[in-house]
Amino acid sequence: MNAIRRLLPLWVMCLVLMLPEFVNAQVPESQLVGNNPIEFTAGRLWWGTSTAANYAETAIPNVVSYPGYYQAPDHMDMIAPWIWVNNQGRRVKINLTERSIVSFGGAVKPMVNNYNYNFVGPGGTNEAEQWGEGIFQTFKMNPASPADPMGAMQITTKTMVWSVPKYDDFVIHKIKIKHVDDVPFEDFYMCFPAQVQYNNGQLVNNAFKFKNDMQFDWDPEREIFIFYDDVQWPTTESAPISFNIFEPPGDVTGDAGDPGNITEAGSLDRRLYEPEARAWGILNLTYNGQPEEPHYNILAAAESGTRTGNFAGRMSDARVPARESGRLWAGQSWEQDLLAFSHDQERASWIDLWNDPSRPKDGSVDGNLFERSPMLYSYIGPYTFQPGDEIELIILYCFGEMDRNVSQRGGLEAAQRYQAEGIAALKQNWDSALELIANDYKLPADQYPPPLVGTQPFVEDGYPKLEAEPFADASTGTQGFTLAWQAVPDNYQDPGTGENDFAGYRVYRSEIHITGPWELLEDISASEAAAYKQGDKIVLQAETDPGIPFRFAVTSYDRHGLESGITAYTFFATEAPKAPSDDMTQIRVVPNPFRQRSGLLDASQNNRLAFVNIPAKCTIRIYTLAGDLIKIIEHDGFGETTWGSQANGNYLQTDFSESPAAGLYIYHVTSHVAGQEGQSHVGKFMIIR
Repeated sequence: MNAIRRLLPLWVMCLVLMLPEFVNAQVPESQLVGNNPIEFTAGRLWWGTSTAANYAETAIPNVVSYPGYYQAPDHMDMIAPWIWVNNQGRRVKINLTERSIVSFGGAVKPMVNNYNYNFVGPGGTNEAEQWGEGIFQTFKMNPASPADPMGAMQITTKTMVWSVPKYDDFVIHKIKIKHVDDVPFEDFYMCFPAQVQYNNGQLVNNAFKFKNDMQFDWDPEREIFIFYDDVQWPTTESAPISFNIFEPPGDVTGDAGDPGNITEAGSLDRRLYEPEARAWGILNLTYNGQPEEPHYNILAAAESGTRTGNFAGRMSDARVPARESGRLWAGQSWEQDLLAFSHDQERASWIDLWNDPSRPKDGSVDGNLFERSPMLYSYIGPYTFQPGDEIELIILYCFGEMDRNVSQRGGLEAAQRYQAEGIAALKQNWDSALELIANDYKLPADQYPPPLVGTQPFVEDGYPKLEAEPFADASTGTQGFTLAWQAVPDNYQDPGTGENDFAGYRVYRSEIHITGPWELLEDISASEAAAYKQGDKIVLQAETDPGIPFRFAVTSYDRHGLESGITAYTFFATEAPKAPSDDMTQIRVVPNPFRQRSGLLDASQNNRLAFVNIPAKCTIRIYTLAGDLIKIIEHDGFGETTWGSQANGNYLQTDFSESPAAGLYIYHVTSHVAGQEGQSHVGKFMIIR
């Protein structure tokens, strides 16, 4: 027995040395496994992270989105980190871009996704509501050229996000880089680049979102650059473009904030597509425990392989000054990289630098027009990286915006206010992140809201989702949706205070967009909610007007005024149906005529055309005036149906996946309701393009 006791510490020590969690030395490359990206969707900023510290987009829809939801427009292109070393006289660039990670390393410990909603999962109050952690190791030698060294380093990454409203606008990455090779590296640099862009200047809901129009300010208190949308300002001009043809508010504020209606007369899509301010920076940087300062450089973003910037009219290589040329991917020379790393951006706002008449405008100094399509290099180094050395840092990516209920309604006042209010919100969110970091990533005891009543649609996290089923009652003339959500448990205890301070639920609806504006529909106290409880669900019938597509969201709140985040919402806008009609003469098409768009406020419903007062079960056939059958709709349900749906992405599409031309169309409705079989109605409607 005593012999066993003497051997036990040695056995435990050997086991610990074998476990990836306690890696202190280079792991044999034969033991490395594939990289695995994780999607972080618990907060409002949706993100993807891999074991290799690859900070990239979510797989669906392959973007960084804020406020996060699937199919969101791209808010910036997060380029994966790069590492540069001089390994025994050989200059090596390790580009951490590959999701599978096969050419330059592999995972020692694959990143594991942990859900900790309401702080009752693994980790409790000691961890974020979603976090992932993993270890990656770069190869010692180049697999493509085994005689050439690369450099063995281990990168430990922990990514954390929260759904709590005060802490849901940022992503925190905690990183450690450890030298596990047997030779020193000279000139060690590591760069975390990000291209500041919005949807790459593409069409979103038929509205052109502008590029080449970002501006930045320097915040001396937080020591960060803050980026936000401004007016389009091509590199060939000394002043912004004048938009005389634009609709309000474009006639006053141009394309600032990218209002959805300013390029199309009569458009109802007034929301600001880019009201956000954004910032990211390196915090708590240490080299072997000693504090170090990070570096920042803002360059003109350029596309892979071409160095062609994202500018109006496209740009040739000669147009981008060498010191201002940022690259998205691999291939740039070591000398060009060092040129970027030898410069720290002047700590000032772009507009202040531009307006200084003593400064040249040709790209030879900061504050030039090439920086209006910016890429931010956040980088560390140069270091002489010795075996066993460690670098630790935190990278914080943070967003902020004005009240979304204002920006989604748009208008001149919103366009004039979004910059100042977005920057103010970002600073507040940044300070909240610093508060968490200082408190070892734990919330203050008085900041825990009640539990979430559901999580985001399509996120496979095992948590219940908000359910919405339409209803229509012909006897009462009412219609709407039956909403069902996860009930707060009767024995709920606040994770911070231990008290049951749950006070009720709030039900919201949005007529414009999936991110709002959210209008309060119902406020249900905890005592009132008891009448709606069915098992572990709350089931409520919410009446709405027919024919108007809505989305719904539900939150919980407590006696101290804290409210859970809006994570339980319906993804697709759906209209409350009319009750079926037995009077075939009352069948109508809405709108009729259809004038380019439906007239609904939600841009995703622009092509919605509905048939109302129809039988519960019927067939609708649509013909051209020439008698060509172009669409068959089989209906079984309420007294209304649409030509296609948002969910299927086929509003106003023929059975041949074509958009109907302008003109007059004939529709024929045949009833299949018992007692009315074979009864029919013929009508017409017009499409005006």
